[in-house]
Amino acid sequence: MSVAGAVALAMAERVERAAGRRAGLRAFRAVAATSVDPEVRGKAVILALGCAVALDDREALAELTALWASVDRGVWDDEVTALCKAMVRAGRTDRAISLSAAEARRHRTARSLYLHARCLELGSGGAAVVPWPGYARLTEAFRDAVNRAENEGARAIELAARVRRVAILARSWQTMPEALEEAGRLPLPSLRAADRLPVVRVLLVSPSRFTRASA
Repeated sequence: MSVAGAVALAMAERVERAAGRRAGLRAFRAVAATSVDPEVRGKAVILALGCAVALDDREALAELTALWASVDRGVWDDEVTALCKAMVRAGRTDRAISLSAAEARRHRTARSLYLHARCLELGSGGAAVVPWPGYARLTEAFRDAVNRAENEGARAIELAARVRRVAILARSWQTMPEALEEAGRLPLPSLRAADRLPVVRVLLVSPSRFTRASA
């Protein structure tokens, strides 16, 4: 980060502390709009998004989410995850979906793809009609996360994505065979106790007596 950029961010943070979130939002947006340093712009957008979430400023959230796609450098996994969680808690799951999608395009990793898939899942709201509009997109998102995690050797993310995919596929009889196939790939002893339950429920409807007995 450049010295000038660090100074600009420090001044914007001082404005936020002294004058509140609204003033901080304006200050961070100004830094993001004028900085040529990708790290400074990224940090400014992250901080501006935090203010926008706290203020529930929908216009700013939409603008800053779009701007996030232009941040072409830096690893911001923790910050983006925290923002998406805050958006979901604030009832702005649609914004969390958009931000996680922008992050998955900007920095395509197992973690960013899994985050986007989870936001999509939360956005489905446990739809009663199965399959619902977006069902295929959701299962595809978790499959993308699985594939990327396998390539990266990110075993924990791979298992978590497979578990979620099993649970979602099992909600429709049309996709139950695929759910059974996915469940069969999971090593039950390696899963957390809470993650074993949805997998075992699927295995218990397997046509194989051996599989049912093992489950």
